Amino acid sequence: MIETIGPSLIARGYNIIPIVHREKRPALSRWQHAKLGAADCAKWAGCGVGLLCGVEFRSRPALCALDIDSTDADYAQWCQDRAFELLGFAPVRVGAAPKRLLLYR
Repeated sequence: MIETIGPSLIARGYNIIPIVHREKRPALSRWQHAKLGAADCAKWAGCGVGLLCGVEFRSRPALCALDIDSTDADYAQWCQDRAFELLGFAPVRVGAAPKRLLLYR
């Protein structure tokens, strides 16, 4: 939840937003322009954490996501392997397997 992991993500240079619990939508209006600080995380207790992509934050490079939306497990793995070859390793989030998302900064 945002109150526990949010401050450490902010300290590492990520720009975060609160996500409505059990949903995939931001809890903020104008979330694209959010600049939460560690102290703001307590206000959003119980929310999940979203990472803003395509936004430079605290002079750090923007976060970009490569979404592999294939339901073919072999092809999804092939795409991930090619991304690792071309772009380098990245954290991988698996949602509805074999779909996955790779995060680059």
